[in-house]
Amino acid sequence: MKKYLVVLLMFLTSCSSSEIKFFPESGNLKNARAGTFYQQDIVLTFQKSGEVIALSSNNFRAKVSPDNSGLELEPNFSGCGIISAERCNDSNKAVIKGIPKTKGMITVEIVAKTYASMYSKSQVFVKQYQISVD
Repeated sequence: MKKYLVVLLMFLTSCSSSEIKFFPESGNLKNARAGTFYQQDIVLTFQKSGEVIALSSNNFRAKVSPDNSGLELEPNFSGCGIISAERCNDSNKAVIKGIPKTKGMITVEIVAKTYASMYSKSQVFVKQYQISVD
């Protein structure tokens, strides 16, 4: 009986860990050149299982600073409901792209939220990236 109780407790504990991972993990992205097209993918995964987050305007927000940098962040809000698992991996991807206008440092801040479940509460995760423009 003790074994079953321990296994049940471990299962419930593992289900309660809401976590969003951002890839690349480092806060610095590849350098850009002013006047040259730039593109960088950011991938978000839920928990440690690699489960996809269906991004929506309700659980995802991004800001690129300075405003006139020439770069923008385009999240993919397509979700995974009716597409194959192979293509589903694209729905948790955000793309930073554009043509940087000025030299200096560009900051991209991404805020993503997990939804509450029976075993975990809603949590907000913030990731900040920096791009050096030469």
